[in-house]
Amino acid sequence: MAGARDSPPRREPGEVAQCLRQLERIQELEQQLARERHRLGLLQAQLLRRGPPQHELEYYRLSTARPPYTYATLIRWAILESPQRQRPLAEIYHWFSRRFGFFRHNTRTWKNAVRHNLSLHKCFVRVEAARGAVWTVDEAEFRRKRGQRYPRDCDLKYFMPPRS
Repeated sequence: MAGARDSPPRREPGEVAQCLRQLERIQELEQQLARERHRLGLLQAQLLRRGPPQHELEYYRLSTARPPYTYATLIRWAILESPQRQRPLAEIYHWFSRRFGFFRHNTRTWKNAVRHNLSLHKCFVRVEAARGAVWTVDEAEFRRKRGQRYPRDCDLKYFMPPRS
């Protein structure tokens, strides 16, 4: 009896052939995945070698590098780009992820940081609207805020409200 339990179950010839084909397909897919991972690594290395000029926003849109701006600055930028100079929280999130590759990942972390900054800084004002709350910027409070610094090499034109 013990010998019967130790032997592998009998398979039909068609089943064996199907298992072998599936095994070959798995190996092909593993090789393809390895090639794609290698290709991705080369592309990432190319991006890093090229290095971003800090004002080149296209780099930050395509890469997962963290943009060199504070959350407060980015939130202000998102709000001021809106034609009404106000945005609901969901639109602020969408602006972040559309504008910067970094924010397409780790959403729980950065979304929490956005909410924290909106409630922390007095320059962001929550206004109840017909379809829920929107956020606006109190420019006077923003300018009054001490210690506001921008990276030395960032182009400040991106932080100015569009001219009407």
